[in-house]
Parts: sequence; structure tokens; C-alpha cells
Amino acid sequence: MKAYKSYMDKITLDTKQYDKIMSKVNKMPAPPHSSKMVKLTKITACAAALLLIAWMLPGILSNKVDYDENNNLASIVATTEPYFAYSTTMPQTTQPVLHALVFNEAMGSAYVASRTRLPDGYFDFDLTDEQLNILFPNFETLLSTRKHNNNAFAAVVAYRADGTLRHVTVMEITDSAHMSLHVGREGANSISMPMPYVAEPVVSYVHGIPVMVLINVFTHADGRETVSISADFTIQLLPYSIVLTGYPPTEGQERMTKIVNHLITNGPADLSILYNPVIPELRDEELTLHEAQNCPLFGRFVPNTPDEFVFVRANRVITTRSNHLTVSFMHDVPWQFRNTIMWTAAVPTEDDFQRIVCTTDTHKFDVALFPFPWADSVPHEYRNYFHNAVFIASEITLQTVQARTWWDDRERGNIPGWRLNDFSVLFDDVIVHISLHGLSAEQIWEMIEEIK
Repeated sequence: MKAYKSYMDKITLDTKQYDKIMSKVNKMPAPPHSSKMVKLTKITACAAALLLIAWMLPGILSNKVDYDENNNLASIVATTEPYFAYSTTMPQTTQPVLHALVFNEAMGSAYVASRTRLPDGYFDFDLTDEQLNILFPNFETLLSTRKHNNNAFAAVVAYRADGTLRHVTVMEITDSAHMSLHVGREGANSISMPMPYVAEPVVSYVHGIPVMVLINVFTHADGRETVSISADFTIQLLPYSIVLTGYPPTEGQERMTKIVNHLITNGPADLSILYNPVIPELRDEELTLHEAQNCPLFGRFVPNTPDEFVFVRANRVITTRSNHLTVSFMHDVPWQFRNTIMWTAAVPTEDDFQRIVCTTDTHKFDVALFPFPWADSVPHEYRNYFHNAVFIASEITLQTVQARTWWDDRERGNIPGWRLNDFSVLFDDVIVHISLHGLSAEQIWEMIEEIK
């Protein structure tokens, strides 16, 4: 408060401002016997004017937040009056002012992939709509006009092994564009990070909060332009990072402007509602082939090592999202090292059940029906099935496997050979996911029959 009072003592009004205020004050009728009250009214009016000027200056008032004794991102505690965007003392307008952003054009390639290793014991949970609305009031505003669904939208809270909060992430993926929002001291596992290569960056100010925005425009072979845009800012020591990719330039800039203004206007997220989670059972253990084949839940679904292949490794993993055992094999001839088998037995998820395909619905999974690249040729209504079809074990046949196996001779450094991607078989309470290169449909069928 000393710094605040010191600042207030330095503020003065020029003659024109003072006369304007006093003219309005003098027009007010005075009640009987109120000479002292008149003086008090004038003094109060001057003080109110001074407070109004100070309140409108961006960046004058500051707030402080810290991490609590448990190393969680702490709740926000104001040391002075909050800035007006989320002040409880000022009425909120139905349509807040939309502050423009300065989009700094990044030099060269503006975005590079950044991946950090997940810490031991890391776990996360999906956020409910109720939690989202508390953290980000009217969170639907953050999304595009397209209605989100399970395949295009994710909201996650991540924790360290001891249960302390790590970060919150909200992501939306449409047909060609991507939005990600990260809130917290530590970023997500894999995000696009902007390269800070800007000649003379200009900071935007949104309701007094400094925001750094970078943009890079990409011109595609067909002449179409899309952008990658990042925005980084901090509200009361709580860091926010937003990345938009794949949007047309104008749409991307308009959407980033709306998202930044929305988040800052609503003030810092109350992360305290996410504290003290139930720490789940977690496991990440490497096994031998013998140990994998004797695993209580998944052992009988692990095949023997195919001819000309060698066992590489097996991993038993339990997270909040998956309970599985993955076994990998590799061709034992050095120059054919690209021939690999990835075989995973897992507890099926709700998404797995939604992708079950009848073996007679060949239009949903037969790779011979659509020319490559499949991203362009497979109808939209079939894509979810086509790229990861799930078959009932009792219905699957050799013909089903043949319909999913294709000869890969593209010039990408791969050894030409048979390939099977994202092929899943449901055995009651266990699902087996298969991806491989180097085995024919007949050899794959033998491995499936072995565990059937």
C-alpha cells in the first residue's frame, strides 16, 4: 500500500480538469444548513476523480500469487484492488471491450516441436464441463463454431507423482486446424513452441496485461495460406500459453484475439478446485518375453516370436487412461531392421467399443477400396472406422486380415513389404491392437489364431 499511496500523492489535475469537476459539483443543490457538507462533497469528488484516473491507467495496480506449501499452483490473493477486468467493485458490461493484438511476424520457421519426458509418476484426468466452467467461465467461447466431440476436444489436468498440480491443458482439433491452451507453471508433454526470433517485438496490452503474440504465415502448394500463432501472457503470476495452427490468416487472428480477451477478462483460473486428487495406481515396468507371456491379465494374448524376428522388449503400463501390455519384435536381419511388430493387449475403452466394425461392412475398412493417400479418398463418415477398425474375435477371418493388409513400396526409406496398421481384435474384456511391417496376411492370421 505504501507504493500505491506514494503514486497517488504524485497525481495532479490541471486547471481544466479541476474546473470541469467542480462545475458539476457546484450545480448540485445543497441541503439546508450544510456548508460543511458542501466542502466534504467537493473533497470527495476530487478524491473520486483521482481514484478513477489511477484505476484506468493500465498496469498501475499489481497483484501477487505464489505456490502453496504443497507446491500446487496457489489460489489468487490480491494485495491491492484487482484490475477492472474482473473487479468485484465494478459492474461488468454484457459485451466487454475487445482489445486488439499486435501480431509480431516471426522470422523463418516460427514453430518447432518440443517434447519433454514425462516425470515418473505423472498422471492426469479429464476435466468435467462443470470444472471447465469454473476454471474458464463460458468455456464454449474458447472453442470454434464447430461443436466439439470426443475425437476433437480434450481438457486435461495433469499432476506430479505426489498429487500436486502440474498444468491444465485444453485442446480442440478440427479437420485442418488445432487450438491448444496451457495454464500452469509447466507445459504439456508435446506442444508447438514459438521461436523467439522477432526483429523488434511489440507487446500487446489487453486490460493492462502484457501479451506477446507471434505469427507465421505458411503458403501451401495450392496457394492456400494458413497461419501458426502463439500468445503468451501471465495473470497474477499464472502463465497462459495459446497456440493456433492451420487457420486461414484472418480467421486465426480473429480467433486468437477473442480467446485472449476472453481469458484475461475472466481473470486467473481458480486452480484450487483441482487440488488433492485421488492418486491412482500407476505402473510402468519393462518385462522379459517370458514374464509378458505369464502376465496374469494379458499373458495369453502375447504371441510367440515369429520366424526371422527377435523379441525386443515388453512394457506393462497402467495409467489413468490405459491398462496395457505392449510387446515388440524386430526382424533379425540387420538390413531389414525396419520390419517391426507392435502387439498390444489392453483393457478396452469406450472409444474402442464405438469403433467396432462388422466384417461384412468392407466399405469401412477395406484398404483396396480407396486410393492412397487415404486422407483424401476415404469419406469422412468412414474415417474413424477406417483408420482404426475394431473386429470381434469370433467374426474375424483370414479375408478380414487380407482386406486390411497392403503392400508398401513407397520411396520413404522403407523396405518394401506388407504392412498392417491399427488393426484391433476384441476378445470379450481384452482388446489386441496390431501394427506391423514385414509379415503377410497369412502370417498375421496364424499369430491371431494362436491366441484365439
